Amino acid sequence: MMRSRTGQQHVRGQGTALAVVVAAWASSVAWVASPWPAAPAAQQSPAMPPAGAAPVSEPPEAFRRVCIKCHTSDRVVQGRRFRPQWEELIEQMVSRGAVVNDEDFEVIIGYLVSEFGRVRVNTATAPELASVLHLEAAEADAIVTARRAAGRFADFDALVAAPGVPVAALTTRRDALFF
Repeated sequence: MMRSRTGQQHVRGQGTALAVVVAAWASSVAWVASPWPAAPAAQQSPAMPPAGAAPVSEPPEAFRRVCIKCHTSDRVVQGRRFRPQWEELIEQMVSRGAVVNDEDFEVIIGYLVSEFGRVRVNTATAPELASVLHLEAAEADAIVTARRAAGRFADFDALVAAPGVPVAALTTRRDALFF
């Protein structure tokens, strides 16, 4: 035990460890609680896809009004997510103060799923495949039909080897596929 200049006794090192823990906690609380800065006007365009990826459509007005109000579009779409993950993210933003009515919620989710969604190839319905992969209904139906006939697809190569599947469209949105 040591005595400090104020005359209080303490164990050596205990004060330092406690100070480190308190500082780490305070900085994490400040980071989580702080609002994200508004996006500069030059950064409010939709996220650009990587080279060779499918082009991203222009975001709807609801997305611009609600999401880009606080974040850059690149921040919002930092990777592909499944529909429930996008829904959870929007719910988190609402809990933090974002104002989203039911109509805007559906428009925003529809845009995010269509442009930045992921799809489980072996369990998705034809409409889910069509939405995320930008397929015609007949192309999505061909995937479901091939899956029913041959069973689960092991990987991308097995998928594109199936008869009637749109290889070019699937190649463009390959990063949206989950097996």
